[in-house]
Amino acid sequence: MPLSESSNSDKDVQGWWSNYSRDKDRDGISDVLEWKLQQGNRFFEPDSARVFIRYDHHPTDSDIEKLEKLGIEVTYRAQYIDLVATTMPRNLVYPVSTWYGIVMLDDIGKAVPHMNEAVPAMGVDQVWNNYGIYGNGISIAIVDTGVDNAHVGLDDMDDNIQTMDDLKVVAYYDAVQDNLVCSPCLPGESLDSGTHGTHVAGIAAGTGDGEAAPDGSRHIGVAPKASLVNVLSCCDGDIEDIIRGVEWTITNQKLVEPNIRVMTSSLGEQQIEFHIDNDGSSAWSQVVDAAVESGLVVTLSAGNEFGSATAAGCNTIDSPGDSRLPITVASLDKDLSLAIYSSRGYTSDGRVKPDVAAIGSSIMAPNKGTGTGYTSKSGTSMATPLMAGIVALTLEANPDLTPTEVKDTLVAGYSIEREILDDDIDAASNNCSIAETRPDNEYGYGQADPKTFVDISGNIDSSLSINWSLEPEYMLVNDSYVEVKPRIYNESWIRGVSDSSGQSISIGVEVRFGVDSWSLADDLSDNGDWSEWQIKVPEQTKKGNQTLYARLVANSEQMSPMASASVVLLDEYDTDDIGSISSLSDSTILLLTALLLVLTAGVGIPVWKRYRKLVNSSTENQKQNVNHLLLFRSLTDAAQIALLYWTAMRFFLRDEGASQSLVSAYYGIALLVLGVSLIFWGYIADTYGSRRKILLYTSIGCAILYLFIPFLGIYGTVFISIFLLMLHGSGRIPRAIASEYYPDCQGEFNGVFWGMFALIYSVAYLAAPSIYESFGMNAIVFFCLLLNIAAAFCAFRLNEIDVMPGTLVTDSSTPLDFNSNSFSLDSLRFKNSWVKWILLTVFLIYIPRGVIVYNAPNYFDDIGYDRSFVGVIMGYSVVASVILYPWLGSVCDRLGAWQVLLWSALLYILLWGTFSSAVSTHLSAFIFIIPVIPFLRTSRDTLLSQLTDLDERSKGMGWGVFIGTLGYSVGAFFASAMLGWLDAKDMEIQMQYLYTFRASLVFLLLASAVAWWLNKNTSKEATTW
Repeated sequence: MPLSESSNSDKDVQGWWSNYSRDKDRDGISDVLEWKLQQGNRFFEPDSARVFIRYDHHPTDSDIEKLEKLGIEVTYRAQYIDLVATTMPRNLVYPVSTWYGIVMLDDIGKAVPHMNEAVPAMGVDQVWNNYGIYGNGISIAIVDTGVDNAHVGLDDMDDNIQTMDDLKVVAYYDAVQDNLVCSPCLPGESLDSGTHGTHVAGIAAGTGDGEAAPDGSRHIGVAPKASLVNVLSCCDGDIEDIIRGVEWTITNQKLVEPNIRVMTSSLGEQQIEFHIDNDGSSAWSQVVDAAVESGLVVTLSAGNEFGSATAAGCNTIDSPGDSRLPITVASLDKDLSLAIYSSRGYTSDGRVKPDVAAIGSSIMAPNKGTGTGYTSKSGTSMATPLMAGIVALTLEANPDLTPTEVKDTLVAGYSIEREILDDDIDAASNNCSIAETRPDNEYGYGQADPKTFVDISGNIDSSLSINWSLEPEYMLVNDSYVEVKPRIYNESWIRGVSDSSGQSISIGVEVRFGVDSWSLADDLSDNGDWSEWQIKVPEQTKKGNQTLYARLVANSEQMSPMASASVVLLDEYDTDDIGSISSLSDSTILLLTALLLVLTAGVGIPVWKRYRKLVNSSTENQKQNVNHLLLFRSLTDAAQIALLYWTAMRFFLRDEGASQSLVSAYYGIALLVLGVSLIFWGYIADTYGSRRKILLYTSIGCAILYLFIPFLGIYGTVFISIFLLMLHGSGRIPRAIASEYYPDCQGEFNGVFWGMFALIYSVAYLAAPSIYESFGMNAIVFFCLLLNIAAAFCAFRLNEIDVMPGTLVTDSSTPLDFNSNSFSLDSLRFKNSWVKWILLTVFLIYIPRGVIVYNAPNYFDDIGYDRSFVGVIMGYSVVASVILYPWLGSVCDRLGAWQVLLWSALLYILLWGTFSSAVSTHLSAFIFIIPVIPFLRTSRDTLLSQLTDLDERSKGMGWGVFIGTLGYSVGAFFASAMLGWLDAKDMEIQMQYLYTFRASLVFLLLASAVAWWLNKNTSKEATTW
């Protein structure tokens, strides 16, 4: 058999051994073992070494046989962790470390102890006196040097020597000899190999019988009615005995009567010349984690490495106090300040420890071998059993509590927060918490509060549950993303969920920020069961690293286990404060939708009357055409713009993993294509003549294209959507046709026409997000298909003669030939030179619209708005525009469209300057609804109608819309570049949006300057048009 197996691929697999702090050179042998081997016979017998062989699997019989064939003595095979304890020849250490399946050879170190006023100081007597709770029915396993039950404070429960039916020690297991000595144990049968364990047992559960204090009071343990299990594991042997004792406790916890619910150990690993790194991965730490996972509440001592020593006292938590799941206990002096000897965090892997603090200095407890005497000891060894006794009282109050609920709900949620800076100078001389406030590296979550623990535990109902809904945050470290604490802004809203299991909730969700008092959250559920809730971060709460707590309180006697979350509370305000609007319930959104529909009807009636008045003044053929043109424009905009392009594609791309920068780039390309198509179809209409056929064929083409989308992936869908927009450019023709019917009131007609079709497709804006969220992309495609078929029918019903350019044809049978040379940039020339300045102003205004309007829905989505509510926002914005369209048309006719164009630029500066500043999402949503686009569109279309002749009317309208669309496209590309650049700087997504929005305002300033110059220089000339 080869001694070395150089191919050990298992070590390449990521496991605890990959980052084991005790193996810095990553050779599979702990640094402590290598150092001890270099010391000759100082730590080991000649030519041998005590070694834990640790596997990536549970060791099998063949693994044991393989070791024994080489003369390695296997002294123990663990049950709950993957290791065997061995005594092996020293010359085999390095060869065995390379074997397949073996991931670490570790030192079996030595275990050493962590060496009447504590009870009232901690408030334990209040539990006894107020509730009559003394730990009855709970067994505490003492994994230590042993328990001397010949002492009168540890022999029985009632201190009556005449009765033997209430023995204190219910089992005694000698881990060194692997022998269950007695169960239960008569006085004198349970032994202590030292003195430490007896003292520890008395603190946890001693009756106080024997010598009294000078004032006559008795030295009673914390849980005097609790039973004890003596697990003698120290200190004649080594850590193998500890592991054996812990595993016996795990196996027998439900066999001992009463059941073992608590295990406490005030032992730590023997220190050598240098501090041993402790990252929770040692064999000892892993086996106590396994004990917690089995259902035991485990308390461990933090260590006594003089934590108050400046700098050197930090990061001194001993193994197994560095373990992840047990409760690690720091020590307090009797004045409740932190003991100067108490070890402090961090652990070697950066976790905060200890977890809680209890009195451990000058504790009087049974003195082994005296029978009645008591002695004083100090150390975290004394604080740990005191905490174990508190846990026993808590479990009597509520036997259904789990270890997780004890630690994460009671200890984390209800300990009394303490701050090291408030202590005396000796204890406060070394603050080991870089940023932590709760928990910290001195007190953990604070000072144990037994009365509160019992108060709360007695009311906990495990059928109730609650959780925070905090988005995880990640930081790039060494090319890998690691999860970090969520950062929460001051006065921002945070949310969560709960489950009442059908119970009636009379109080609700209560939340505590750090040590603040409990505050009632807001119920967001539909039926009052608090299934969804939210709360606002108080402005004055303590900032920095904090722990948040939440509980669902059914009534004064029932509450859920605690939900805690470790976060960073920022002392700054979020410019994107997520408020209650973004978390509206379905019923509230439904109500807002109903109100929107009522408002639409209310606004639509007067607009409809004005529309009918204008239409009725025309011929019968014109009247029919205008109606069909209006429907065509509304149906195609509802399909291609509101349903597909504006809503489905933006959410579809984000859901498929595209960044907002890529989404904005898509809009830039799509808008550019749409803009070019507007010019193209305008020239086709003006030159070829049969605008009816153009509308018919393009709508049929769109309907056919929609049939392909369900069978295509993301790239095919993007391509089809671009092609659809190219065909959709013909949808601008109907307005150009209709405006020719009303040459004397073009401003009013443009306003009314915009208002009517906006009313129709506003319903599509409203419904699109809900359709997409509920039924998916294919449902959007289906509705778009139907809308385009309906639009084709409208085009089919048009009267051909009345939709031909009047100056170009005399008869529908003689269409003009299409002149391809007319489709060129030279066609930007108009008879009136002011047209170009109008187009420049419009272009500059549309750039920031492309930045803000085309990114705002995703902005609202990213900061927490429900997508259905985003649809409501869009619906309200359209209806608000409808209110202004007819009125602005008349204003343009009476006061001048030049002034209205200037107003639009100034209004955008005012509103979007506020939108992109540090305002809440409530105000942002309101600003977004305020209609400014009617000022821009109506003034643009009115000026282009006034400044162009009939033979260049479609071209003028086409260029007007093209320039606006080109501005949209430039704005979208500008936003894409800005968002990509800011994202590369790891800026938060909300701030990426806001900085991008702010940067776009420079275009509005330029537009305002041009519009002011135009208004000043054309006011006299404009009055003659």
